Amino acid sequence: MSHARRDRADIAAFLVAVAAIAGPLALGGTGEWSRLGLEAAMAAVICLGFLPEAGTWQRTLTPLAIAAFACLQVLPLPAWVVSSISPLAAEIWGRGEPLSNAAWVPLSVDPGGTAVGIRRLMLALTTVAAVARCADSVVFRRRTHLALAASCVVILGLALVGSLWSHDRVVLGVVDLRGEIDFWKTSVDPPVRTTGVGYREEVVLTHGRYAADAGTVGMTFGSYVTSNQFAAGMCLTMPFLLSAIAGLSGPARSAGIPVAIAGAIWVTGFLAESRAGVACLVLAVLVWLSLTLESQWLRRIVQAATAIWIMLLVGAAMVLTGVASGTGLGLLRPFERMILTDPRVIAARVAGVIWRSAPISGSGIDTYGSLFPKFHGESVVFYFAHNDWAQLCSETGLAGVGIAMLLGGWSIAKWKAFVASASGESRVAGAAPWASLAAIAAYSAFDWNLHVPANGFLASVVVGLAAATAPKAIDGTNTGEKRSPGRADVAAAGAVRVACMLAWLLLARDAASEHVQRGLRTAIVASRLTTQGMAPVETDQRLDVAMRLGEGMAVLDPSNARLANLLGQAYLHLADAVQPIDTTNEHLEAAQAWFDRVDILSPIKASFNGSRPAG
Repeated sequence: MSHARRDRADIAAFLVAVAAIAGPLALGGTGEWSRLGLEAAMAAVICLGFLPEAGTWQRTLTPLAIAAFACLQVLPLPAWVVSSISPLAAEIWGRGEPLSNAAWVPLSVDPGGTAVGIRRLMLALTTVAAVARCADSVVFRRRTHLALAASCVVILGLALVGSLWSHDRVVLGVVDLRGEIDFWKTSVDPPVRTTGVGYREEVVLTHGRYAADAGTVGMTFGSYVTSNQFAAGMCLTMPFLLSAIAGLSGPARSAGIPVAIAGAIWVTGFLAESRAGVACLVLAVLVWLSLTLESQWLRRIVQAATAIWIMLLVGAAMVLTGVASGTGLGLLRPFERMILTDPRVIAARVAGVIWRSAPISGSGIDTYGSLFPKFHGESVVFYFAHNDWAQLCSETGLAGVGIAMLLGGWSIAKWKAFVASASGESRVAGAAPWASLAAIAAYSAFDWNLHVPANGFLASVVVGLAAATAPKAIDGTNTGEKRSPGRADVAAAGAVRVACMLAWLLLARDAASEHVQRGLRTAIVASRLTTQGMAPVETDQRLDVAMRLGEGMAVLDPSNARLANLLGQAYLHLADAVQPIDTTNEHLEAAQAWFDRVDILSPIKASFNGSRPAG
């Protein structure tokens, strides 16, 4: 590796280390600016890692190709194509009526939200490839492994410290997530900062009414918003801590490994009370031991235990998703009643209904939460399927599942290469990413942790490190004849860097838009409290300022149906103020215009059911 590449890899390792530790610290990166910071780190690592390599242009362009294929969900298509591929999209865009033959509509029921999801998907996939390339550097691998081990210490340490200030819905006793109207739900925070479950409330005003979502704020744990998010962070980082301890000698190694395992399982299972989390953490430990134990007979025992544990997890996932409902599944029969009463069963089954309504293309990335009320009523809303694999099926259809299976096959090939070639220290180090990958893959069948920004970032790094455990990366040597990159290789690397920087710039716009939307939601809630007599009477200045910022952002973010919906709601509140009738009518007309815009951008998000006053 040249000095230039080595320097770039060192900088990339530093960025990964900072983001791996800072992400969990920042409430899992669930705030708009902390999430943007994680995405900035990803874009920087991509720019540093994607230098041209001879004969790699096809692999280099793979993440862009997947993102380009996903863009088919947001492109307007002829009505007959949409009706054939996605009856659900045809119904939504037809407002319950058959689509006109002249209509051109997208396959996604919320193109603006899907476009944001595609940008994040491209960054994640490209980060995987960039980390795998940077891991040709032995120094990068070592530093990144140590950073993930340090991240585990931080996550676990904050959980233990946070338990001393176990205030309900207050992170580490400092960050208060309690709602403005009811302490256990919030109308201001986005779904990623809640439990992923909320309520659809009808707000009734003098001149109209609208539907507002209020997410439930769960029991925070450590630096994470929920205990399940904490458990996923442990699953992703714990194997790296075990590998770091295994590199020690003497009593530190002999006592350190069992103490670390017991402590992590105790905190996750008994303090955090995460059932799925502790089950997947046990899987991570079993996979790590099955790869690192030196005694052959002990390794075989652990491998057998791992296989049994995986079968139990698969059986539980089948019951939760309804695949094996009512069959009992043998060993799971005593637990079937408990499993079927889990709310995640409802969420996963709704994902199945959505998938059957759009089996080929899916409903569009990041549309599950918008569609849930359509298929399960509007009293309780699940913003995520609480099963990332089920949500993948519902939002991307067979096309997305096919791509996921191809990537899974690629991962299995890398796994086989690692198992066949690694030994000694390289095997201990390489076991960590594979154990983490196994755990998060299993956990994805029980929750929505890959949607948590910090955990999504950690997962991208883990997959890249796992891919780098092929013999070339493990030995730190290059085989074969050295060749200079061709024009296609140079162009492909440049295209990836440019595309990811453009994606990040758009994500910066999206973060600013989310910040403006938060301001609108805050002002709207204050207006609701004033109207209901639950707060002192305030002037309309706060709402007016938020609306002016929102209307300015709507110029920069014209496809955002959520923003347009909030502006319509804000104008309804302005119409309730004591003022001349002409001014009231102007506000109502503006509200109607924004709600009409929502109907054009995404009919599934339309929420205005009011009527303008006569005269």
